[in-house]
Amino acid sequence: MNRRAVLDLIRTQGPIGQPEIARLTSLTPATVLSIIAELEEEGLVVEERSPTAAGERRAGRPARLYAFNVSHGFVIGVDISTDEVEALLTNLAIQVLARATAAADGTREGILRAVLTTIQEVIERAGVERKQVLGIGLAMRGLADIETGEVVWHPQWPLEGWPLVPLVSEATGLPAALINNARGMALAEHHFGVARDLPNVVYLNVGRGIGAGLVLGGQLYLGGDGWAGEVGHTTVDEDGPRCACGNYGCLEALAANPAIVRRALKGVRQGAQTALDPDHVTVEAIVALAQGGDSFARSLVEQTGRYVGVGVANLVNLLNPNAVVIGGLITEAGDLFFEAVRHAVQVRALQRPAHSVRILPTNFGRDASAIGAATLALLRAGILN
Repeated sequence: MNRRAVLDLIRTQGPIGQPEIARLTSLTPATVLSIIAELEEEGLVVEERSPTAAGERRAGRPARLYAFNVSHGFVIGVDISTDEVEALLTNLAIQVLARATAAADGTREGILRAVLTTIQEVIERAGVERKQVLGIGLAMRGLADIETGEVVWHPQWPLEGWPLVPLVSEATGLPAALINNARGMALAEHHFGVARDLPNVVYLNVGRGIGAGLVLGGQLYLGGDGWAGEVGHTTVDEDGPRCACGNYGCLEALAANPAIVRRALKGVRQGAQTALDPDHVTVEAIVALAQGGDSFARSLVEQTGRYVGVGVANLVNLLNPNAVVIGGLITEAGDLFFEAVRHAVQVRALQRPAHSVRILPTNFGRDASAIGAATLALLRAGILN
């Protein structure tokens, strides 16, 4: 625990001196120096000298400051999405150094092949040695057993019981771990993103489906059977359309990408005045037209924001989070979307938690899932606390 506390402090607040580390951790100076020496020997911490550090100079000598060595090693984050696999190789500060993509066909063999191909490509493109890679994180939709690395359930593909992590570890010779994509995104936001160091964070991923990752009390929350965060299957409109889960009016059936496209097509067929091409209706096209002032596209974005806002209001009342971070293609509409979300929360959530919660866009954009997977790899490697 002492080692983790010192390393985390140097990582988040460095360069920092030994006296300040001792003060903030309540450890003795001797203990701090011993831990720092160990971390320096491992290469995780490097010494810097500053002649001007306040309160750190003795006898006119430059103060010794310690910084986290972000280039000590690297991790790989792999996003397994609907039709492709993307891998990112990052340093220990989650800065992307190389990326690669490959098509995925939904079969176990095809997914594994794409995963291994992109892993090899990012290692080669970054010019690092395999032994410098501390671990691999894998993120995908559905439910994963974090301990065994097996896929428990996937909403599209028959992958139940597939031991993906053991297969990747055996093929690469590297430690690997698997996580639901929204949960990985929540970890990334908590450690590196717009909700950095906030203890209670919800990440809401609005994509082909809608799912949430929950960081509560600074720890990832999975629930009793690992199903926590399935906010997409909470009821928003009991008279709404049938959801893939069999229920009616689920948030996912109203606000996920396929639902947005269905509403757009329905409007176009009913004669809506819009520049949308009925043969090429996508969320990207809707967002682009909304940003250009197309009134029908704008109404689609705002309506989706209101639906998402109802779901967020429920999360705010239930969990009282410090922040709700939202990612997905629809969020690229910016303020048009987020103002609708925030208004719905203010109207529907209890006043105090609604006033205090921060509703924010992710700053990782379309890399959010792979960055989340890389964050998981850093946690498994003991770099993050």
